[in-house]
Amino acid sequence: MAFSTQAGFINPNDQRVLGPTGLPGTDHGQQIYVLQCQRCAQVYGANGSDIAIRRCPSCDGGRPGFEITAASVIAAPRAAETKRSRNPNWTRDELILALDLYFDNPMADEHSAVVGELSVLLNRLWPATELDRKTLRNPAGVSMKLGNFQGLDPEYLASGRKGLPHGGRLEKQIWTEFEADRPHLKAVAGAIRRVLERAPEIAALADSSADAEAAEGAVLTRLHHYRERDRDLPNKRKAQALAQHGRLTCEACDFDFAAAYGERGVGFIEVHHTKPLETLQPGARTKLSELAVLCANCHRMVHAKRPWLTMEELKALVAARTAAPEPSSDFA
Repeated sequence: MAFSTQAGFINPNDQRVLGPTGLPGTDHGQQIYVLQCQRCAQVYGANGSDIAIRRCPSCDGGRPGFEITAASVIAAPRAAETKRSRNPNWTRDELILALDLYFDNPMADEHSAVVGELSVLLNRLWPATELDRKTLRNPAGVSMKLGNFQGLDPEYLASGRKGLPHGGRLEKQIWTEFEADRPHLKAVAGAIRRVLERAPEIAALADSSADAEAAEGAVLTRLHHYRERDRDLPNKRKAQALAQHGRLTCEACDFDFAAAYGERGVGFIEVHHTKPLETLQPGARTKLSELAVLCANCHRMVHAKRPWLTMEELKALVAARTAAPEPSSDFA
Protein backbone atom coordinates (compact mmCIF):
# COMPACT_ATOMS: atom_id res chain seq x y z
CA MET A 1 0.00 0.00 0.00
CA ALA A 2 1.37 3.36 -0.97
CA PHE A 3 1.76 5.95 1.77
CA SER A 4 3.39 9.29 2.35
CA THR A 5 5.16 11.03 5.20
CA GLN A 6 4.71 14.40 3.50
CA ALA A 7 3.19 17.07 5.76
CA GLY A 8 -0.45 17.49 4.76
CA PHE A 9 -0.95 13.89 3.55
CA ILE A 10 -4.33 12.43 4.64
CA ASN A 11 -4.77 8.67 4.70
CA PRO A 12 -8.06 6.82 3.85
CA ASN A 13 -9.06 6.96 7.53
CA ASP A 14 -8.85 10.77 7.69
CA GLN A 15 -5.56 10.89 9.61
CA ARG A 16 -3.48 13.89 8.55
CA VAL A 17 0.31 14.18 8.77
CA LEU A 18 1.41 17.38 10.50
CA GLY A 19 5.13 16.69 10.28
CA PRO A 20 8.09 14.70 11.63
CA THR A 21 9.38 14.93 15.18
CA GLY A 22 12.93 13.77 14.52
CA LEU A 23 12.49 11.21 17.32
CA PRO A 24 13.24 7.50 16.68
CA GLY A 25 10.24 5.21 16.29
CA THR A 26 9.79 1.55 17.16
CA ASP A 27 9.97 0.22 13.61
CA HIS A 28 13.31 -0.35 11.88
CA GLY A 29 14.83 2.93 10.74
CA GLN A 30 11.57 4.84 11.23
CA GLN A 31 10.95 8.10 13.06
CA ILE A 32 7.82 9.31 14.81
CA TYR A 33 5.45 11.59 12.90
CA VAL A 34 2.73 13.85 14.30
CA LEU A 35 -0.77 12.90 13.09
CA GLN A 36 -4.08 14.63 13.64
CA CYS A 37 -7.52 13.12 13.18
CA GLN A 38 -9.65 15.14 10.75
CA ARG A 39 -12.82 14.03 12.55
CA CYS A 40 -12.11 14.71 16.23
CA ALA A 41 -8.79 16.67 16.05
CA GLN A 42 -6.96 14.13 18.26
CA VAL A 43 -3.16 14.57 17.98
CA TYR A 44 -0.78 11.65 18.45
CA GLY A 45 2.45 10.14 17.18
CA ALA A 46 2.95 7.20 14.84
CA ASN A 47 5.75 5.38 13.03
CA GLY A 48 6.19 6.58 9.48
CA SER A 49 5.53 3.05 8.21
CA ASP A 50 2.09 3.04 9.89
CA ILE A 51 0.75 6.29 8.45
CA ALA A 52 -1.18 4.73 5.55
CA ILE A 53 -3.25 2.39 7.74
CA ARG A 54 -3.52 4.42 10.93
CA ARG A 55 -6.93 4.87 12.55
CA CYS A 56 -7.68 7.45 15.22
CA PRO A 57 -7.09 5.99 18.70
CA SER A 58 -9.75 8.32 20.10
CA CYS A 59 -12.78 8.00 17.82
CA ASP A 60 -12.08 5.08 15.47
CA GLY A 61 -10.69 2.30 17.66
CA GLY A 62 -7.11 2.68 16.45
CA ARG A 63 -4.11 1.50 18.43
CA PRO A 64 -2.76 3.98 21.00
CA GLY A 65 -0.24 6.35 19.47
CA PHE A 66 2.92 7.84 20.88
CA GLU A 67 2.47 10.73 23.29
CA ILE A 68 3.41 14.00 21.61
CA THR A 69 5.13 16.60 23.81
CA ALA A 70 5.71 20.28 23.15
CA ALA A 71 9.45 19.67 22.92
CA SER A 72 9.08 16.95 20.29
CA VAL A 73 6.92 19.17 18.09
CA ILE A 74 8.90 22.38 18.45
CA ALA A 75 12.25 20.64 17.97
CA ALA A 76 11.06 18.63 14.97
CA PRO A 77 13.51 19.07 12.08
CA ARG A 78 11.21 19.66 9.14
CA ALA A 79 13.97 18.48 6.79
CA ALA A 80 16.52 16.39 8.63
CA GLU A 81 18.59 15.81 5.50
CA THR A 82 19.25 19.47 4.78
CA LYS A 83 22.16 21.46 6.16
CA ARG A 84 20.30 24.74 6.00
CA SER A 85 19.86 26.82 9.12
CA ARG A 86 17.05 25.79 11.40
CA ASN A 87 13.98 27.99 11.16
CA PRO A 88 13.91 30.68 13.86
CA ASN A 89 11.43 30.72 16.74
CA TRP A 90 8.19 32.51 16.05
CA THR A 91 8.29 36.21 16.84
CA ARG A 92 5.73 38.28 18.73
CA ASP A 93 4.50 39.81 15.44
CA GLU A 94 3.99 36.39 13.86
CA LEU A 95 2.14 35.03 16.88
CA ILE A 96 -0.15 38.07 16.99
CA LEU A 97 -1.07 37.49 13.35
CA ALA A 98 -1.53 33.75 13.96
CA LEU A 99 -3.74 34.30 17.03
CA ASP A 100 -5.87 36.77 15.10
CA LEU A 101 -6.34 34.14 12.39
CA TYR A 102 -7.12 31.50 15.01
CA PHE A 103 -9.96 33.50 16.56
CA ASP A 104 -11.43 34.07 13.09
CA ASN A 105 -10.87 30.49 11.85
CA PRO A 106 -10.14 28.11 14.77
CA MET A 107 -10.41 24.99 12.58
CA ALA A 108 -8.36 26.25 9.63
CA ASP A 109 -5.67 23.85 8.38
CA GLU A 110 -2.83 24.05 5.87
CA HIS A 111 -5.27 23.57 2.98
CA SER A 112 -7.26 26.67 3.95
CA ALA A 113 -6.79 29.74 1.78
CA VAL A 114 -6.44 31.97 4.84
CA VAL A 115 -3.57 29.83 6.15
CA GLY A 116 -1.80 30.04 2.80
CA GLU A 117 -2.24 33.81 2.74
CA LEU A 118 -0.77 34.16 6.23
CA SER A 119 2.17 31.94 5.24
CA VAL A 120 3.00 34.31 2.38
CA LEU A 121 2.64 37.35 4.64
CA LEU A 122 4.88 35.90 7.37
CA ASN A 123 7.64 35.23 4.88
CA ARG A 124 7.84 38.98 4.27
CA LEU A 125 9.34 39.26 7.73
CA TRP A 126 12.34 37.23 6.54
CA PRO A 127 13.28 38.92 3.24
CA ALA A 128 16.99 38.05 3.15
CA THR A 129 17.91 34.87 4.97
CA GLU A 130 19.58 31.53 4.33
CA LEU A 131 16.58 29.69 5.74
CA ASP A 132 14.79 26.90 3.93
CA ARG A 133 11.98 28.62 2.07
CA LYS A 134 10.10 25.33 1.67
CA THR A 135 9.61 25.03 5.41
CA LEU A 136 9.87 28.61 6.66
CA ARG A 137 6.39 29.48 7.95
CA ASN A 138 4.84 27.22 5.33
CA PRO A 139 1.10 26.38 5.52
CA ALA A 140 1.79 23.21 7.51
CA GLY A 141 3.85 25.19 10.03
CA VAL A 142 1.16 27.86 10.34
CA SER A 143 -1.43 25.11 10.86
CA MET A 144 0.65 23.60 13.65
CA LYS A 145 0.88 26.99 15.33
CA LEU A 146 -2.91 27.25 15.24
CA GLY A 147 -2.91 23.83 16.88
CA ASN A 148 -0.77 25.26 19.69
CA PHE A 149 -3.43 27.90 20.28
CA GLN A 150 -6.11 25.18 20.29
CA GLY A 151 -4.20 23.65 23.18
CA LEU A 152 -4.52 26.96 25.08
CA ASP A 153 -8.19 27.56 24.27
CA PRO A 154 -10.51 26.56 27.16
CA GLU A 155 -13.52 26.46 24.84
CA TYR A 156 -11.78 24.12 22.42
CA LEU A 157 -10.55 21.84 25.21
CA ALA A 158 -13.98 21.80 26.88
CA SER A 159 -15.38 20.15 23.75
CA GLY A 160 -13.26 17.10 24.53
CA ARG A 161 -10.77 17.75 21.78
CA LYS A 162 -7.05 18.25 22.14
CA GLY A 163 -4.86 20.74 20.36
CA LEU A 164 -1.14 20.41 19.84
CA PRO A 165 0.85 20.66 23.06
CA HIS A 166 1.36 24.28 24.09
CA GLY A 167 4.11 26.01 22.19
CA GLY A 168 6.71 28.08 23.96
CA ARG A 169 6.41 30.66 26.70
CA LEU A 170 5.72 33.43 24.20
CA GLU A 171 2.60 31.68 22.84
CA LYS A 172 1.14 31.57 26.35
CA GLN A 173 2.09 35.21 26.92
CA ILE A 174 0.44 36.37 23.68
CA TRP A 175 -2.69 34.36 24.53
CA THR A 176 -2.85 35.91 28.02
CA GLU A 177 -2.35 39.46 26.71
CA PHE A 178 -4.90 39.37 23.90
CA GLU A 179 -7.49 36.66 24.56
CA ALA A 180 -9.68 38.94 26.67
CA ASP A 181 -9.28 41.95 24.37
CA ARG A 182 -9.93 40.65 20.88
CA PRO A 183 -10.82 44.06 19.37
CA HIS A 184 -7.35 45.29 20.38
CA LEU A 185 -5.80 42.14 18.90
CA LYS A 186 -7.68 42.73 15.66
CA ALA A 187 -6.47 46.33 15.51
CA VAL A 188 -2.84 45.39 16.21
CA ALA A 189 -2.87 42.54 13.69
CA GLY A 190 -4.39 44.85 11.10
CA ALA A 191 -1.68 47.46 11.68
CA ILE A 192 1.08 44.86 11.31
CA ARG A 193 -0.52 43.60 8.10
CA ARG A 194 -0.65 47.12 6.67
CA VAL A 195 3.06 47.65 7.25
CA LEU A 196 4.02 44.29 5.75
CA GLU A 197 1.80 44.82 2.72
CA ARG A 198 2.46 48.51 2.06
CA ALA A 199 5.87 49.28 3.57
CA PRO A 200 7.88 46.06 3.98
CA GLU A 201 11.08 48.12 3.91
CA ILE A 202 10.13 49.57 7.32
CA ALA A 203 9.43 46.12 8.75
CA ALA A 204 12.90 45.05 7.64
CA LEU A 205 14.70 48.01 9.23
CA ALA A 206 17.31 47.20 11.85
CA ASP A 207 16.40 48.83 15.16
CA SER A 208 19.37 49.70 17.37
CA SER A 209 17.22 51.30 20.07
CA ALA A 210 17.62 50.05 23.63
CA ASP A 211 13.88 50.51 24.16
CA ALA A 212 11.79 47.49 25.06
CA GLU A 213 9.86 46.08 22.12
CA ALA A 214 6.25 47.22 22.34
CA ALA A 215 3.50 44.73 23.22
CA GLU A 216 2.30 45.23 19.64
CA GLY A 217 5.51 43.70 18.23
CA ALA A 218 8.72 44.68 16.48
CA VAL A 219 7.15 45.83 13.19
CA LEU A 220 5.07 48.59 14.81
CA THR A 221 7.95 49.43 17.17
CA ARG A 222 10.13 50.10 14.12
CA LEU A 223 7.43 52.21 12.48
CA HIS A 224 7.11 54.23 15.71
CA HIS A 225 10.85 54.91 15.86
CA TYR A 226 10.92 55.69 12.15
CA ARG A 227 8.30 58.41 12.73
CA GLU A 228 10.12 59.84 15.77
CA ARG A 229 13.45 60.07 13.93
CA ASP A 230 12.04 62.06 11.02
CA ARG A 231 13.83 65.37 11.74
CA ASP A 232 11.49 67.73 9.92
CA LEU A 233 8.30 67.18 11.93
CA PRO A 234 9.96 67.00 15.39
CA ASN A 235 11.70 70.30 14.67
CA LYS A 236 8.34 71.87 13.80
CA ARG A 237 6.84 70.51 17.03
CA LYS A 238 9.72 72.00 19.07
CA ALA A 239 9.25 75.37 17.35
CA GLN A 240 5.51 75.21 18.12
CA ALA A 241 6.15 74.47 21.81
CA LEU A 242 8.71 77.28 22.05
CA ALA A 243 6.30 79.75 20.46
CA GLN A 244 3.48 78.72 22.82
CA HIS A 245 5.41 78.67 26.10
CA GLY A 246 8.52 80.77 25.48
CA ARG A 247 10.76 77.85 26.50
CA LEU A 248 11.16 74.13 25.85
CA THR A 249 10.13 72.07 28.84
CA CYS A 250 9.20 68.44 29.30
CA GLU A 251 5.43 67.95 29.15
CA ALA A 252 5.61 65.35 31.92
CA CYS A 253 8.08 66.70 34.51
CA ASP A 254 8.66 70.31 33.35
CA PHE A 255 12.43 69.81 33.06
CA ASP A 256 14.12 72.64 31.14
CA PHE A 257 17.46 71.78 29.52
CA ALA A 258 18.38 75.44 28.99
CA ALA A 259 17.78 76.24 32.66
CA ALA A 260 19.85 73.26 33.77
CA TYR A 261 22.71 73.44 31.25
CA GLY A 262 22.72 77.00 30.01
CA GLU A 263 23.63 77.71 26.40
CA ARG A 264 24.43 74.04 25.78
CA GLY A 265 20.85 73.06 26.58
CA VAL A 266 19.12 75.71 24.50
CA GLY A 267 16.75 74.12 21.96
CA PHE A 268 17.31 70.59 23.25
CA ILE A 269 14.30 68.35 23.93
CA GLU A 270 13.14 64.98 22.59
CA VAL A 271 9.94 64.34 20.68
CA HIS A 272 7.65 61.39 21.34
CA HIS A 273 5.00 60.03 18.97
CA THR A 274 1.86 59.54 21.09
CA LYS A 275 -0.46 57.85 18.62
CA PRO A 276 -1.33 54.25 19.64
CA LEU A 277 0.77 51.80 17.64
CA GLU A 278 -2.20 49.83 16.37
CA THR A 279 -3.54 52.96 14.64
CA LEU A 280 -0.34 53.73 12.70
CA GLN A 281 -0.67 53.71 8.93
CA PRO A 282 2.42 53.40 6.71
CA GLY A 283 2.71 56.51 4.57
CA ALA A 284 0.17 58.49 6.64
CA ARG A 285 1.12 62.03 7.64
CA THR A 286 1.82 62.65 11.32
CA LYS A 287 0.10 65.66 12.89
CA LEU A 288 1.91 68.01 15.26
CA SER A 289 -0.82 67.30 17.82
CA GLU A 290 0.32 63.65 17.88
CA LEU A 291 3.80 64.64 19.08
CA ALA A 292 4.82 65.42 22.67
CA VAL A 293 8.05 67.07 23.84
CA LEU A 294 9.75 65.10 26.60
CA CYS A 295 13.06 65.16 28.42
CA ALA A 296 15.33 62.19 27.74
CA ASN A 297 14.52 60.55 31.09
CA CYS A 298 10.76 60.67 30.67
CA HIS A 299 11.01 59.55 27.06
CA ARG A 300 13.08 56.55 28.09
CA MET A 301 10.59 55.67 30.84
CA VAL A 302 7.78 55.53 28.27
CA HIS A 303 9.62 52.83 26.36
CA ALA A 304 11.49 51.12 29.20
CA LYS A 305 9.06 48.25 29.74
CA ARG A 306 6.15 46.56 28.04
CA PRO A 307 3.46 47.84 27.82
CA TRP A 308 4.64 51.35 26.93
CA LEU A 309 3.21 54.21 28.96
CA THR A 310 0.65 56.59 27.51
CA MET A 311 1.21 60.30 28.11
CA GLU A 312 -1.59 60.28 30.69
CA GLU A 313 0.05 57.40 32.57
CA LEU A 314 3.46 59.07 32.42
CA LYS A 315 2.13 62.39 33.76
CA ALA A 316 0.24 60.60 36.55
CA LEU A 317 3.37 58.68 37.52
CA VAL A 318 5.47 61.85 37.68
CA ALA A 319 2.77 63.74 39.59
CA ALA A 320 2.43 60.93 42.14
CA ARG A 321 6.17 60.85 42.75
CA THR A 322 6.37 64.63 43.00
CA ALA A 323 3.52 64.77 45.52
CA ALA A 324 4.91 61.94 47.67
CA PRO A 325 6.40 63.21 50.97
CA GLU A 326 10.11 63.00 51.43
CA PRO A 327 11.13 59.93 53.50
CA SER A 328 11.94 60.87 57.06
CA SER A 329 15.48 60.42 58.33
CA ASP A 330 16.25 58.43 61.47
CA PHE A 331 19.13 60.80 62.09
CA ALA A 332 17.10 63.99 62.20
